[in-house]
Order: sequence, then structure tokens, then C-alpha cells
Amino acid sequence: DDLDRVVTHELVHAIVASAAPRRVPAWLNEGLATYLESPDRSWVPGVLHRADSVVPLADLANGFSGLNQPQALVAYAESAVAAEILCAKLGSNIGEFVKLVGNGSAIDDALIAFHVQPDAFQSEWRRRVGLR
Repeated sequence: DDLDRVVTHELVHAIVASAAPRRVPAWLNEGLATYLESPDRSWVPGVLHRADSVVPLADLANGFSGLNQPQALVAYAESAVAAEILCAKLGSNIGEFVKLVGNGSAIDDALIAFHVQPDAFQSEWRRRVGLR
């Protein structure tokens, strides 16, 4: 099970890299990989509930390398929540969304292209990660 999860996670990264000629924000890349690696995301609410703070997605755009282990776990949980929301709102358009972002479109512009209001996405994300 662990091997399947890790292979799936890395495969998602490879697909994102192939579809997006420019880098997509790290939270989107890691979020999709984390969200799609396993249907069991029961760990996410507990991590977010125990977190001392939540990092805005914009602050996770360039990667998680400066974070310690507990902070990185929160960043992965936050990113998985964002990916879950995007997958629910975009459905089968998630691949085209990643391509748009990878071609240089801002997240908000790419959301609008698929008739998703950026404020609605952000509000849902803030609510689900515990930000008010």
C-alpha cells in the first residue's frame, strides 16, 4: 500500500511536469499529488486541527523546503484541501486548468476561465483549513 501511494504521488508529479511547461505553484503540484495518491485523507483534518497556524497558499507557491517537518505536514494538508476543492469544482477540466497555469496564467485567471470564482475557491479553502 505504501509503495502504491508513493508511486502514485510521484506519477502525478511527472504528469503535472509534462503538462505544464512552466512550474505550477508548489501547493498545486503537491496538493494534486497528495490528493490523488490515496482515497484515505482522514489524516488531513487532524493535522489542520492541531496546527499552530495555517500558511496562505500564496506563501506555498515556491515550495516547502524552508519548512520544518510539522510545518511541511500542515502545508501538504492545506494543499490537499485546495486540490480536493479544485477537483470538485473543475471535474474533468483539472488537467486543462493545470496546463493553463503551467503556461503562465495566474491561478485566479485560470479559475475564471473555467467559470470558478476565485473568491469562492479561497473562501471554501479558508473555511476548510480553519482560517476565518
